Amino acid sequence: SRFALFPLPKSKLSEPRLTVNTRVVIVGASEAGLALLEELLLVPHVHFSRVTLLAPGGVPDERVDGVRRLCTDGSAAPGAYDARILDRLSLCNRAVVLDERMVSLEREAKAVVLSDGSLLEYDYLILATGLQDTTLARCGLRAEDFLVNRALSDTAFAVTSNPMQATTLRKMVQVKHAASKEQCIVYGATLEAFAAVSALLEWGKPGKYITMVHPGTEESWGDVFGRDTWVTNRVKEGLKNAKVKIMHGFKLVDVERQGKDGRVETVIFRDVSDGLTSSARSGIRAAEVHGGVVSATGKAREVQEALVGSNANSLSGYVGSQLGGAEQKQAEAPRQLALPCGLIITAATRNVDLDIFNSVNDTGLVYDGRMVVDDSFRTVDRRIFGAGTNTKFSRKFRVRHTMEYFNSREVGAAVAASLLREIDPLSMPAAELAPSSQRGKASPADGFALPKMAANAVDLPHGLRYFCAHRPGFVRTDDCIELQTVTKESVCTLVVDRLGYVGAVSYAVSDEYFDSAAKGDVRKARMMKNRLPPFDQLVGIHVT
Repeated sequence: SRFALFPLPKSKLSEPRLTVNTRVVIVGASEAGLALLEELLLVPHVHFSRVTLLAPGGVPDERVDGVRRLCTDGSAAPGAYDARILDRLSLCNRAVVLDERMVSLEREAKAVVLSDGSLLEYDYLILATGLQDTTLARCGLRAEDFLVNRALSDTAFAVTSNPMQATTLRKMVQVKHAASKEQCIVYGATLEAFAAVSALLEWGKPGKYITMVHPGTEESWGDVFGRDTWVTNRVKEGLKNAKVKIMHGFKLVDVERQGKDGRVETVIFRDVSDGLTSSARSGIRAAEVHGGVVSATGKAREVQEALVGSNANSLSGYVGSQLGGAEQKQAEAPRQLALPCGLIITAATRNVDLDIFNSVNDTGLVYDGRMVVDDSFRTVDRRIFGAGTNTKFSRKFRVRHTMEYFNSREVGAAVAASLLREIDPLSMPAAELAPSSQRGKASPADGFALPKMAANAVDLPHGLRYFCAHRPGFVRTDDCIELQTVTKESVCTLVVDRLGYVGAVSYAVSDEYFDSAAKGDVRKARMMKNRLPPFDQLVGIHVT
């Protein structure tokens, strides 16, 4: 088993080590938050005795099946905090990790209000919660509801949320949902949504009982995979072979909880296909009939039961006979649709957690789409720092992109350097204490050089493992050149900008390659699958 090993050479035995009792509270076990914590723990001459990490559900660990796909965006690739790095850091023995949520902030008292009503005092606070899917929160399902209602957590889940809930969901799918004929709905057009479908199929849920709902068109799938047609076609083929139903042009607007236990039984969608082409609308109607979705006429459950073992033509006649004249015309117009389900998984566009937003907004911290920080990653309160994808630089620095476009691990290390200037002045030379504007930097983001991991070994339908990384702040334009190497079992794509530098690299390989290379050895194939080459090192090189 893995463990942490700390050597102590003789030359260090007599070296004094300063103990700092400053209360440092890190909110969120995001990649930036863990990077910041790592930097604090590895300072050789200082021991921070009062460092606390607020991590609802604990620190994400991909060894727990279900967490990797449904919580950490597939963080098992080089550069992320996988099990090997977490074990070597020995976080639980060197810092206090609390399984609690921050619900509000008391700036004057310098305290964080936790979900159990207790107060956690701090000298310095770092908000590194990252971004979560907020679709269910917009429907009125708050995070605390999932903690007190087991039936709700068994029937609804938001990707990239609580790791413990992800583990519980995996068990419920294998024990209950896999054998049930109720539909599992996956909402969203993101990598996490496709990874969730792949997880459901692997856990034993038949594809004919899985429905994917996308708010956009089918053509927008290419943007999810960086416009890679090979990956897009393979994923479509995998979904088709698994008999997964797909709906386009519907936005999730509400969920209906029925029964005494408050479980989710019906999901309400709004037709947003008005601006789509006629072919796209016809595709939506076909998917609508094939998926058994009708307007609020009380027949949704009957169509759901008739779905299994039926084709689109027979279902079309069934829906027409059930709706009848005026109701059928109403169904052909844009409307709200109700779809009964046994499980809803949302993986749409991510945003700042609602409790974090209220805490920031109600206490006078500046919020402009993201929490605003200066070039030292401090908010308007000098004792509150921001780290990770939930932050952005102040507009006066003229940084075009938010922190989502930069490597979160590098951002966390930069925040740690700024924090150490406050709590350990000996860790930095005096010349480095000046702000970045006085050190000759045109922008605080100029120091970021590591590639951004957009997808770290994400498992997709059709047995694909997908990797994607891009240069900090890189946005693909029409004048970019695409260099692609395609084989029967894999594809590697380089996106080169107009200056000849590699701006993005993506790589996808199927299980067929690992099986053939391992020559039937299952263990060897699994080891090869978990050891993808470091393709992110190609980002930034010049192509002649």
